[in-house]
Amino acid sequence: MNDVEWKDIDFIGLTRSQKAKMIHKGITPSIALSRYKNYWSIDEIVNTKPYMRRKRYES
Repeated sequence: MNDVEWKDIDFIGLTRSQKAKMIHKGITPSIALSRYKNYWSIDEIVNTKPYMRRKRYES
């Protein structure tokens, strides 16, 4: 487990309240970072529980 800290992912641009929501849901910075690398939107990163898969949007 590589230790990613919140300050390491500041470049994503999460607000304090978004971080608080993620901490509450149990999302670690490393989960957030991997989601970011997979082109998740900020909204998806913040609102999806740690163990859930990304919703696929049918176009």
